[in-house]
Amino acid sequence: MTVLKAGIRLFAAGILVSVLVPRQAAAYIDPVSGSIILQVLAAGLLAASLTIKNWRAWVVRTVRGMFSRLKS
Repeated sequence: MTVLKAGIRLFAAGILVSVLVPRQAAAYIDPVSGSIILQVLAAGLLAASLTIKNWRAWVVRTVRGMFSRLKS
């Protein structure tokens, strides 16, 4: 059983190396695609930051509301 596991691990490592280490890189990204990728990344970062800001504000309001009810 251990020989089979070692063989599977060796096979998986070989596949991983063959996928991650290209023999020759012949890639080109035209300017339009590059700018679209940058816009998508920028929009994603802004959306994530605003979402975190809104969640934080909601948590603060909720906690303050809980403690203000305890005083009354």
